Amino acid sequence: MKTTATPSARVIPAYLRALPPLVTVLMIGALLWHGTVPERSNPHDYADLRAFAGIANFGDVVSCLGFLLVSIWGASYLGALRRLGTAPAAWNSYAVFLASLAFTAVGAGYYHAVLSDASLLYSRLPNVLMLVGLISLVRAETAGQPNDNRFLLAGLAAAVGSFVWYSVSKANGKADTGPIYLIQFLCLVLIPLWQAIYKAPFADKVAVYCALAMFLLSQVVGGRDAQILQATGWISGHTIFHLFGTAAAAPIVWNMRRRVLQAKAQALVAPAAAVRKAA
Repeated sequence: MKTTATPSARVIPAYLRALPPLVTVLMIGALLWHGTVPERSNPHDYADLRAFAGIANFGDVVSCLGFLLVSIWGASYLGALRRLGTAPAAWNSYAVFLASLAFTAVGAGYYHAVLSDASLLYSRLPNVLMLVGLISLVRAETAGQPNDNRFLLAGLAAAVGSFVWYSVSKANGKADTGPIYLIQFLCLVLIPLWQAIYKAPFADKVAVYCALAMFLLSQVVGGRDAQILQATGWISGHTIFHLFGTAAAAPIVWNMRRRVLQAKAQALVAPAAAVRKAA
């Protein structure tokens, strides 16, 4: 995820450049072939329904605050990244990622407080928009054009469309979560693929791989909600799911911070180097 290099300037073989679009088409085809991906019979069935301090489902509600904290942390670097000359397509993707993270905190917190079909949208949609922001960010800084926001806009439209499809299919009695999961799978596949093809810097790979690893771990513990609560006696799998989700976003913000600090350090060194050269 470089801020200075122009991905299109690198000489990448055509067959490698065609690989991510091909994978995307194949995954869409696989989803169409598979058909409906139903949601679980009761999507509001969570293990830990304990209330505390007047807050229903306290653990699942309060654990959403981590998303907001990481979002605020990341927002503190947006201005600096813009001043450093971050390409518009990448900067806009950062903004979408962080805004979606904040909306996830509010939306998921509200959903877990009331647990209804109507509020479920406020929890899931921002989460998918956050993934779109991350996918678009990596593409912008590897395979994309610096000023081209079309991929980001298309991704946002796809995310909204996946929830329109889910809502319509649910209203017709057979909720289909396939397009939502497709975006998640594309995130896991396309991001490492772009970084490998376009030889992203090591630090960027570390940040993204840590984020994806935490995302995968969150899915594992989220699927073992009741078992984990039974084993620990005090925290549920879904509460840990939120904590791992927060941990998944943190490496992306850490990488933002690293870039800003690195640029400041270079700015301090440059004048001294110029003086030595003049001498």
